[in-house]
Amino acid sequence: MTMDAAIVRASLLTPGPFGRWGLPILNWGPPSVAKTASTHAIAEDVGLRVETLLGSTRQVEDFLGNPYLMDVGIVDGTGTRRTVKATGHAMPDWAIRAFNDPFTVIHLDELSLTSTETQKGILRLVHEGFVGEVELPKTIRFMASANPAGMANGTFDMSPPLVSRWGHAMTGVDEMLQKVTLGQGFVEDWAKWALMSGGERPVGYVPEPQDSRAARVEEAQNFVMESWSQTYREVRADVASFMMSTAGGISALHDMPPCDTIRPGVAWANPRMWEYAMRAMAAGKIHHLTEMQTHQWAGMFVGVGIIAKFAFFQKDLNLPTPSDFLSGNVQYTHDPYKLDRTMSLLNACAVHICAPQCTNSSVKEGTFWSFVTTLATSCGDICIPAIHLMIGARKVHNKMASTALVAFHPMLKAAGVVK
Repeated sequence: MTMDAAIVRASLLTPGPFGRWGLPILNWGPPSVAKTASTHAIAEDVGLRVETLLGSTRQVEDFLGNPYLMDVGIVDGTGTRRTVKATGHAMPDWAIRAFNDPFTVIHLDELSLTSTETQKGILRLVHEGFVGEVELPKTIRFMASANPAGMANGTFDMSPPLVSRWGHAMTGVDEMLQKVTLGQGFVEDWAKWALMSGGERPVGYVPEPQDSRAARVEEAQNFVMESWSQTYREVRADVASFMMSTAGGISALHDMPPCDTIRPGVAWANPRMWEYAMRAMAAGKIHHLTEMQTHQWAGMFVGVGIIAKFAFFQKDLNLPTPSDFLSGNVQYTHDPYKLDRTMSLLNACAVHICAPQCTNSSVKEGTFWSFVTTLATSCGDICIPAIHLMIGARKVHNKMASTALVAFHPMLKAAGVVK
């Protein structure tokens, strides 16, 4: 997928796994097409400092820390306290700088020139933010750039676990990695850069103080978090419905190609990357990206093919909004030949009702429970995920809920939801 500045900016301002900030993107392209420079420009515009680590000059200790001996007190099996020697790992200098300025992007440059051994030290760093045994601040983000094989000497194959820790973008390379494809847009962007700055700072330039940068980033993060919980919950419901439908299934959730056919820059679906894709789709709405940009961004993590399939599934459903249906503003007729539609609507309705900001919840709960009761004997199994969510959120005190739960009790017990 082509690198898009709006997508990169949104990636830096999206909540990631483990309570961290940012969705990691690896930008593939030939040497000297401004991959690193564009990362610096976008990150600095957000208010983030950039720390670039050149992969070809790094060893595994630069990511795991250098080992050293230390004295540690332990209590053995007899209850005796004693001191033993243990191995710790000293943090590298770049990690200390990141601690001192936690609003930083760690940019792993020339990642494809990083040795196979050194790549192992990057695995936990990118996904969980750990350097050795120490977790970096949650606000540290990760980006990377790399050259495809054949466009730089001395490249190393990237292991599948490392490939599946990044969203993959392309700059000036076709999808099959056969040739450079820099067009007139690249010329125009370069000409604009040459006219505007040419790499020179303005006369009298003063770097923005760290406190000012941090305030800008925190303000942007707070804006995202205002609507994150509900938006991400809705996207998860949509994707879960897709996975449980005939359009989804195991091939949509996990579709790893043979190791010898994995190409740089080509994402493949797996549960870890689907989490990133769902976060991208939620953030796309919050950051007001176009539908095409959002699908492009999600496709960086799981592949454009499966995202296109998901988008078609969503459009084909043509469902009313949960609020309109639950409030009685629109009618919905269950079609026994289109169970995917009803299951998707139920999941979306459960997410809507369980949201803290849901209004008129008693009426909406009654509509939900009345509707699922009508489905208990014909297709009750498609209702279980939504009912499970309602039970977990304690949305079961409506009088219609009692009738529904009696009807569904055998199925809920078989599914392990109730005893």
